[in-house]
Amino acid sequence: MIAVSPLTVAQVQLQFAPTGASYARVVSLPNGDSLLVGSAQVNSDLGLYNAPLAHWQMALASLGPVAFQSYPADVRPRLGGSGNDIPSAAAVDASGNIWIVGETDSDDFDLVNPIVAQKIPYRAAAFVVELDPTGNNLLFSTYLAGQQQSILPYFATRATAIAVDNAGNVYVGGTTDEPDFPTTAGAFPGGKPGADQFGDTTYFSFLVKISPACKLVYSTLLTTGSPDCIGSQCIGYGSGYGGVSSIAPAAGGAAIVAGIQSGSFNPGNAYVSSVAPDASKLLWTFLPNSYQAILSVAMTQDSNGNLDLFGRYASVLPYPGAAYATAVDPGLFAAKLKPDGSALLYSVDLGRSPDSSATGIVVDASGNPWLAGTSSSPQFPSLSGVADLGSDFTVRLDGASGTPQALFRFPRGVVSAPPALDATGDLLLPGAQGSLLTLPPSYAFHSPAIVAFANAASYALNTGLYPGALLTLYGFDLAAQSVQVTVNGTPAPILFAGANQINIQVPFENFNDPAVNIQIASPSGSLALQLPSQETIGLFTIDGSHAAALNQDGTVNSLSNPAAAGSIVSLFGTGAQMPSDLVAGAVATSAVPLNPQTQGAFSMAGSIGTIVYIGAAPGLINGVFQVNVQLPAGSSEPSVQALALVDTTPFEQTLTSNSVQVWVQ
Repeated sequence: MIAVSPLTVAQVQLQFAPTGASYARVVSLPNGDSLLVGSAQVNSDLGLYNAPLAHWQMALASLGPVAFQSYPADVRPRLGGSGNDIPSAAAVDASGNIWIVGETDSDDFDLVNPIVAQKIPYRAAAFVVELDPTGNNLLFSTYLAGQQQSILPYFATRATAIAVDNAGNVYVGGTTDEPDFPTTAGAFPGGKPGADQFGDTTYFSFLVKISPACKLVYSTLLTTGSPDCIGSQCIGYGSGYGGVSSIAPAAGGAAIVAGIQSGSFNPGNAYVSSVAPDASKLLWTFLPNSYQAILSVAMTQDSNGNLDLFGRYASVLPYPGAAYATAVDPGLFAAKLKPDGSALLYSVDLGRSPDSSATGIVVDASGNPWLAGTSSSPQFPSLSGVADLGSDFTVRLDGASGTPQALFRFPRGVVSAPPALDATGDLLLPGAQGSLLTLPPSYAFHSPAIVAFANAASYALNTGLYPGALLTLYGFDLAAQSVQVTVNGTPAPILFAGANQINIQVPFENFNDPAVNIQIASPSGSLALQLPSQETIGLFTIDGSHAAALNQDGTVNSLSNPAAAGSIVSLFGTGAQMPSDLVAGAVATSAVPLNPQTQGAFSMAGSIGTIVYIGAAPGLINGVFQVNVQLPAGSSEPSVQALALVDTTPFEQTLTSNSVQVWVQ
């Protein structure tokens, strides 16, 4: 992992998973450490294929409060089985034991005193595991799944939420369409999941309660698509999908569950419902109706029992055939619900944008919610003096009114999993390429800090640090003048320096693997970074999607000046040394009608263009390469051609560039 801080006092810390894991959750341990739970891609020999096939296995990393200067020694990518074991949520009980839930298709998943000891081969089943506080000893592990064989459709069960109450009971929620998902006697009826006469399946929300002794207390289904679901028997009627996103323990052993339900006659809606301690009934249900359709919702609870909600909505218009169409861009909302579900204390519309995403929510010791996600909406709250690095955000709202108190903006990809708070109140944000950004809530952008780096062509975050590559560093309070950057002691050419961004070329000499030391000195302070070395390839664009390309006659490719079908276009990129790292060959392309209103729509599946030259770009800085691609003859209709460069060098990891669009006539 990597520490990023001024030489005096650490303000912002950027770390990276040493195993290449992607983090799903971050939880705080009683000793002050932060536990990162994720998936690591590893190789496994499967069956008779006798060949390395990629699969995902659970990975843990425990980050001590003073262990930010080196890679941790206790990363353990060993849980699960030989298939795909993907965690989705985690919690820590009062004894410090670590609970993780998710889904697995491993038929040899490690089991200890299981509640459900087997699953249908190759089928996705939910799992629940308990580890001791060190993460080294597996205390309990079980499947949650049905046993009914099927040909089509392929049933599945997934666990997506977990919570632990003060008595040590564990609540697990998720979604299932298995007709025989195990339920317990006395739990309220909720219909039956499975396939209808058309072969479609109905997914139900499920809730399972496990005692401190790891025995099943109850298992129940919460939503149904069956017409017999009325009154207090279920949460929704006419629902083709039901899932649990969050759980909060309540007084007396009850549980409050939040999730989503949707179906043919229901474009999407959230529910928040209180389940009785024995699951015999629902104590109350709240259905938000401020928006026509709610696409996702996350929930957390403050010390007063109030329920903070954060989600994504869409305005929809019905049309004949009982279907729905999105009328405008989706948006984000935040709300606070009374502990008994009787009323909202506030509801805030955070605005609409095509990239809106509600990643997660956490509440601090003062009862103020922190929201994390993505939005480029002009309606999204803004605060003066906040550096705008991009569309990712984390914002702290006042717990009483919902007004913004603090705000951070980041490049897209810095926030990719739900946030967490550590024992000191620092905010932890998992991001792209296994990064973890730590932010003190009182940080005021008065000290220099780096929050991400990227390939300067593709903007792929936290990757692309390679000899000769053009690299972009993103951060706060970076001086625009008199800044100096060295990589392993060698001065790096600076192509641009601003308050929040520095573009450099990585020197060719003194380059070390797997980590690279970077020093940044400016009038506002100094930074010492150690970033992971990772090759990437990126193609330059003029606007994030359209290539910075030249037509065969040397003119700039554009909507008003498209390339001819079958002609040669020149693309430019960075991230690989020339001429050895990339070889001439095929490049994937596809065409869609040329329409300025829908120019962003295309499919990567399609025809194949041929690389006729790849190498140095005459007249440009060493480190930028040029790719000449002969487009397919194709149709005479105007189109947008989408291209992605693929590195097919033998015996090395395959690299694929960002996809770019070229105007073709």
